Amino acid sequence: MKVNADKTPSNPGFWQSENWESDTFKTMRRFLDKQHSYIDIGAWIGPTVLYGCQLAKRCYAVEPDKVALGILKENIDLNGFKNITVFDGAVWGRNGEKRLGLRGSWGSSMSSFLKKRPKKTIKVDCVTLQTLFERYNITDCNFIKMDTEGAEVEILKSAGEFLKGTGITLHLSVHKPFFKRKKKDTEEVIKVLEQYKHLYLDNGEEVSAGYLRGAEVFLNFIATDRGL
Repeated sequence: MKVNADKTPSNPGFWQSENWESDTFKTMRRFLDKQHSYIDIGAWIGPTVLYGCQLAKRCYAVEPDKVALGILKENIDLNGFKNITVFDGAVWGRNGEKRLGLRGSWGSSMSSFLKKRPKKTIKVDCVTLQTLFERYNITDCNFIKMDTEGAEVEILKSAGEFLKGTGITLHLSVHKPFFKRKKKDTEEVIKVLEQYKHLYLDNGEEVSAGYLRGAEVFLNFIATDRGL
C-alpha cells in the first residue's frame, strides 16, 4: 500500500504504527467481503479506507475536513484504487450546510461540529445517512464505520429508524466526553444500539447498550445482528 507519509498531519511515522486501531482492522476483516460495500464515515486521510476497500466490493468514504480530504484523495490515487467513492462533506442529522470547527490544524482528525470556541471553522455540505444511501444508490452495504468526534448523536437520532432491520453492522466510535447534553445524548445513542441483537466492545466483550451510561471515556462498539 502506498501513501504520502510526508503529508501525514503531525505524525509522519503514523503509517508504520502496528497498534493504531488494530481492533478496528480486526473487525473489518471479520465483516467486510467482496459481495458487499461499506461506508467509512470519518475517513480522515484514509487508513481504514485504503485497508477496507481491499476487502469490500466498494467503499464510500466520507470526509468533511478539506486538508484531510486532499490527502485522502492523493493516497487513493497513489494506489490506483477504483472501488472508492469519496463524499466531500459530512453525515449529520439533517441535510444542508453546517460549520465544522477545530482548535488545532486542519487535517489532524480532530475537527468536529461540537468544538467549543473553535479557532477555525469552515462550511461543509451535510447529508443524513439515508440521503447518502439514496445519493449513491447504495443497496449492498453490510458495514458502516462511524468515527465523527461526537456527531454520532445527531446522525443516529436521524438514522435509527432507517437502520432498523437492515442487518448492517455498525462499528461506532462514541465520544461521550464531547456530548453537549450528556444524559439525553447518551440515551439517544443507547436507543439505536438496543436495536441490535449483539453489542460488543472492541476487545470482543459482549455488553448491553446500557454499558454506555457508566462510561466516561471514548469507546468503540460493534453493533451487529450476526455476532462475533
